[in-house]
Amino acid sequence: MTKKTLCITALCAVCFLTMFLQQRCTTIQAEQFAQTSSCYCGGQVMPFNNQLPNFSILNQTMADCFGWQEFIALNQPVDTNKGFGDPNDLGLVQWETYMPTYAIFRKGAKPPYPWRSQGDLPSGANAKKFRSGKYLVLEDNQKVPKGFSSNQVVLNNNPAWLGAQNGTNVWYEVLVNEVEYNYIVNNHLYNADSQYFRSFAGNKIFLPENAMEVKAAWMELSPEDTTQPRYNNIKQRFKLSLAYVQDSPGGKHRETVVALIGLHIIRKVPGQSSLVWATFEQADNNLALDNTIPHPLGYNLYNSNCAAQNLNVKTVAGHDTSVTIACAPNVQPPYYLVRGNEPAPIQTSRTTMVGLTEISTNNRIIACIQQVNPSSVWQYYRLINTIWSSNDTPDSSNKNNLDSMTVSSINPPIVSFVANTTLETYNQSTNCLNSCHKFATTARPSFDTDKQRQTPGYLADFSFVFGLAKTAKSSSLPKAGHHSSTGIK
Repeated sequence: MTKKTLCITALCAVCFLTMFLQQRCTTIQAEQFAQTSSCYCGGQVMPFNNQLPNFSILNQTMADCFGWQEFIALNQPVDTNKGFGDPNDLGLVQWETYMPTYAIFRKGAKPPYPWRSQGDLPSGANAKKFRSGKYLVLEDNQKVPKGFSSNQVVLNNNPAWLGAQNGTNVWYEVLVNEVEYNYIVNNHLYNADSQYFRSFAGNKIFLPENAMEVKAAWMELSPEDTTQPRYNNIKQRFKLSLAYVQDSPGGKHRETVVALIGLHIIRKVPGQSSLVWATFEQADNNLALDNTIPHPLGYNLYNSNCAAQNLNVKTVAGHDTSVTIACAPNVQPPYYLVRGNEPAPIQTSRTTMVGLTEISTNNRIIACIQQVNPSSVWQYYRLINTIWSSNDTPDSSNKNNLDSMTVSSINPPIVSFVANTTLETYNQSTNCLNSCHKFATTARPSFDTDKQRQTPGYLADFSFVFGLAKTAKSSSLPKAGHHSSTGIK
């Protein structure tokens, strides 16, 4: 080997070693930052681990920091070899391992699948891939879940699906943590009849402390999204997951990639009997009120150059009809996703600005995320708001009444609407805790076969998931398909 070759080889080795050490130093710095928890928010240490917060909330800033710490804990990767929000990571995060409601409230009131069990193989799914534990199963193609038989939340008797600007549909799922799962299983609350008779006897539905529900909105990627260069932007800015989706009830599932665009975190903690409600959106949803500002990468749910669309679709009965998708924002679509109808983009915009407190807290936390992992996708997510009570009044005395549950000293004030454009698209001019969730009740029992519900719906501690319960005599219940006019949020 010549001296020249030796020199080149040595120089390459030095360069490689330098690059390795720089990368290792960066990794160590990020690990040290996460371990030493040097990020502060609202006077509290903000650890970057999977531990949920447990401090008392005294003001809105602390509430927002509480919500952000939940977000950080729940979005830690299950694979400990992965970084917090590594781009193009299709692996699961903590909350994606929680139990989806379809695996708890099963047909015929069958007992829920074991905790974190994947359950039955989805029709049309690849068994080996599905059993890898990396796939979500998404069947709710609108905000009204299939099989939801309660009439507590009515979306104006119109379809409630949401079409993204890439021409795909937005998918929804609701999951519960192990605390709430055990409460449901141990008390047989997955059975609508059991809910009724327990409530009638005075055994009220009252979620235990640290019970939690997570509600997610996923935007399916279109074929164009998975090609360069657009995919480079998507994988750098979105939490991505593999999923099997079901376009129509009873149909086969197909494999796809979905991007997280909206997230609710709802949790009961000491001093917050009406729960803490934190809601987040991906930054490209169009979070500003000024819709005239174009987005260089394109908004997920808004088109600055929108033009009305005339479509030929099928009615629920199968008849051909013509409809128009206009550009007015936040208008429910004029047709159902049945009989091969494809989703069209629905113009969506924010109607209430993100508060200054939330903007300030977002900026602080985003800076911390960038220190932990400069390329983290989570730096492109924003807290919209956190709902909490400044004077908690437990409502354990009247949970079996037909009247709504008591909510006390709710912040932000009810005049300050809190809405997620992906999860409350068509209902943004309200505070749903006060006007929706306080009316949440038990499911209809099997012996109530009247077209209009006759049995009382006992209150269900602000949670609509209990309305999903089935009965062993499910055939006697009114059939509710994906074009039902009722649903949860």
